[in-house]
Amino acid sequence: MEKKYEEEEELLDIFKKPIFNYLYMISNILILSISITLFILVGIIFQKSRKFKTDIKYLMFTLISIAIANTAVGLNFDILILTLIMTAFLPLGFLFLFFHYEEISHPRPRLSALIILLGLYILLISFKLMIPLYMWLNGISFDINYVDLRIYNDMFISTLFWMSNLFQSFIICGVFLLALLTVIKVLKVIKIKAIVIELVGLIFLIIYGLLYLFRDLLFYETAYELLTSIALVFSLIGLLLIISNFIVHPDYLYLIPFPIFNFMIFNEGGTSCYFRKVEALDEDEPQKNMEHLMAGALSAVSTMFKEVLGAGANIRYIDAENFIILVTYLPKKKGIFVVISRGEAALFKKSLIRFTRKWPIQLLDEINGMFDLNEISPKIDELIKTSFPYVAF
Repeated sequence: MEKKYEEEEELLDIFKKPIFNYLYMISNILILSISITLFILVGIIFQKSRKFKTDIKYLMFTLISIAIANTAVGLNFDILILTLIMTAFLPLGFLFLFFHYEEISHPRPRLSALIILLGLYILLISFKLMIPLYMWLNGISFDINYVDLRIYNDMFISTLFWMSNLFQSFIICGVFLLALLTVIKVLKVIKIKAIVIELVGLIFLIIYGLLYLFRDLLFYETAYELLTSIALVFSLIGLLLIISNFIVHPDYLYLIPFPIFNFMIFNEGGTSCYFRKVEALDEDEPQKNMEHLMAGALSAVSTMFKEVLGAGANIRYIDAENFIILVTYLPKKKGIFVVISRGEAALFKKSLIRFTRKWPIQLLDEINGMFDLNEISPKIDELIKTSFPYVAF
């Protein structure tokens, strides 16, 4: 009876091995396809960002990091330590993506989320580095493929590998969940096609992360390769949606409305040469007592810049509690662009810098010479409405 059972097990193993190899081959092909696609897309979006003067460094770091990690797994390098280091770029890429989405609605990354994600990443790196250290201390040969660590006959090594995979899955799920919540908030403010595509792409990526998490928690021994292959398909679709969205709409993030109250421009001598009050949305309308504060602030700001600009003072930011005064220098410091808003976000600050970079040299010369307000104001209005299409005067 036992002999018959052993024969059935051997027969089952004979059938399982080709299936395992087939799924493993599919996973590698998908991983390499993602790497090649990402490297190509990095070049395309870099050119787009230069043309449209958009700052997407975190998104580019994400794509490069993921491509490096996938290349290491897909090519299955024989150097174990090199592969362990290169695969650590995958969760690092998702940390960069966390910074990318945090810029949309926060002046700086949320500290609690950042501490948790960095803690998970440090633990993940520690587990990866402990593997070669343990092998060296115990005289175990490094002549082993990275993917074989999962089923290695040493319990300590296979457990460390599982823990690193599990923590990586936690990072992926956490980053995409936070990103999804951010984009949902944005969608409530502005409903445009580009934001909807972003949302759909993130949903695919969350499914990818959840499949990895289920794989590591529930199916690590039984359906690892199958769930990995399915997850990679979802990740490829999600990444293609998000990146192609940027290629088609390279500045869509800068179209997200922000509660702006006033625009002001001063020339390099500190003379006010432009002022506009923005028609706020109902929910952003300043309270009556705040209007008096803003009126006083406008007067104080005008006086301050007139006095300190000539002295070369470097003012970037003034927090007036109920509103924020953001200061951005025009090209060659030939003046300053002042915005009074309800709050701040890193992306909004980037949009102000982007606006100043669009200034024509001729217009800079005009505001620093003998200018007519009635003549230059319409020109500046046009520039502002191009960069901030959601505002109305």
